[in-house]
Amino acid sequence: MKAGRLKVIILEIIIYVGLLISYIFVIAEKYDYMGFIISFDPFKFIIGLVVFLILIFLSLFVRYGIVWAIWEMIFSLFMVPEIIMFQFADTSYIQIVSLSLVLTLLVFVSKIKRKFSGIRRVSNSRQLLTIGSILMFIPFLQFIRYIDLKNLLLIDVYKTRMLFRNVGDSITGYLNAPLVRILLPVLVVGSIERKKWKSTFFFLLMILYVYLCGALKSVFMGLIALLIFYRGGYYEKIKYFLNGVGFLTIAGTIIAKFTGNVFLLDAFVRRVFFVPPYLNDIYNRFFSDNFTYFAQSGVRFAENDKFSQLSMFVGEHVLGEEGLNANVGTFTEGYISLGFPGLILMAVVICLIITFIHMCDIDNRYFGILFVYIYYFNTSFLTTLLLTHGLSFFLVMCFMFLRKDKGKKLIEKGERLNG
Repeated sequence: MKAGRLKVIILEIIIYVGLLISYIFVIAEKYDYMGFIISFDPFKFIIGLVVFLILIFLSLFVRYGIVWAIWEMIFSLFMVPEIIMFQFADTSYIQIVSLSLVLTLLVFVSKIKRKFSGIRRVSNSRQLLTIGSILMFIPFLQFIRYIDLKNLLLIDVYKTRMLFRNVGDSITGYLNAPLVRILLPVLVVGSIERKKWKSTFFFLLMILYVYLCGALKSVFMGLIALLIFYRGGYYEKIKYFLNGVGFLTIAGTIIAKFTGNVFLLDAFVRRVFFVPPYLNDIYNRFFSDNFTYFAQSGVRFAENDKFSQLSMFVGEHVLGEEGLNANVGTFTEGYISLGFPGLILMAVVICLIITFIHMCDIDNRYFGILFVYIYYFNTSFLTTLLLTHGLSFFLVMCFMFLRKDKGKKLIEKGERLNG
């Protein structure tokens, strides 16, 4: 076993133990009223541990590269918390089956050596992307009188969101994701690479301005991810990520136990790692005998009008919270739509999307953009992900603009996961 693989496995084990301790000794104690309970079942604990170890072993067969990095992200971000919730919060096994299927299929996807041939990049791509970004940015200038600079400090963000529900329009709604999650981040990366600091600052300001037009914190997440994952190969990127998660989990637990301050565990651990499994379980149990038949996607195989706004339906009518938008993602969408056949179908669709990205052979400097979409796989339905969040636009960008040039391919040829 190569040293890099062993280090990653050790970090995954540390994250599992850290998340387990944080859940048992802090999150379940502080947030039991929100559904984060302790319901220990020795049999489920053993099953969860066996699944964890099998998947750790399976990771050894994933060929190093972008698919390996995606595999590690899905495993640490989504699977590990699902296993812990299955062991200690009495959640069902359905989500573990869904994620396990995706992770297993990705082993085979990673073995694909074929890449798209032909044109590597569109000529004058930077100029085209700059012009396109400026044109897409112009409609947002109409909102300048509503800008609240306090949102940069995450103050009054919910007030701003409510305001923009009334003053926003559909045009800027559809332009938002392609602009701030794809085009401008691509230009930021290019400017940093060329050491064009004025251009870098200008594009960053554009991102922050669009963030202020609605105060969506996911824009900040995307910007931070872009900068964190800019440098290094895939091994370095995953190592930095896992180290960061381990630090936040362990430090947050220590701070909570000794000072009573749960900010780190609430903002970065409970909400990111444990809220999604909790909501996934709510969906899977409620729709087990009440499938939606993809009513939430707009492509309906049966009449289920009440499910057309599914996240709001679950938030208000299942969880009983008025105005609550209870988002889950594509890993859950398949099962609630058609049961296990739907689960298999959605797993295949997810892997086909990742296969396309893999075959585009994109430059690893753009991994921060891809990371955001990996996260959205667990929080958005497929049609929302493709259209509203701009995944379809990102796939086009991958093929036309983000692929490695020949020089980059020669430099990276022979890169190995050796730590």
